[in-house]
Amino acid sequence: MESDILQFDYVLSFTDEEATGMLIPQTAWDHVSSGIHLTLVGRLLSHRSVQFEALKGALIQLIQAAHGLTVRKVSEFRFRLVFAHVEDLRRVLELRPWIFDRNLVLLQPLMQWEDPLLVNLGWCPFIVHIHDLRYGQRSVEVVCYIGRFLGCLVE
Repeated sequence: MESDILQFDYVLSFTDEEATGMLIPQTAWDHVSSGIHLTLVGRLLSHRSVQFEALKGALIQLIQAAHGLTVRKVSEFRFRLVFAHVEDLRRVLELRPWIFDRNLVLLQPLMQWEDPLLVNLGWCPFIVHIHDLRYGQRSVEVVCYIGRFLGCLVE
């Protein structure tokens, strides 16, 4: 089998024109990259599948994006939120955590060339209130230490 592959490799070869490569103009990539940086990937923290149309309608109604929002299905358990404006995306990220049907909605930004199926959706930021902290211990350093102790400190 391996010798067949090596023999096949000798049969297929590039011509001089093909070997030089091809230059793709930036305008050809514009439709691909537009909106990618305005995309969040999400899933519900649940083991049961959810009817996508119900989730889609609820998310559009919940988020109420001022400039437009499209919800697309990626897989049975993942979806994409594509925003028309960066302010809507920022607002959604700042107002996390989101809940749908008593399940936590995990959301992460999708980087430009990232596969939505490979985005880590294993964490979600929470606001933590610290009570009974002595007056002399109320400093940024102490709060950051407590935040790092609890997990990943976001802000």
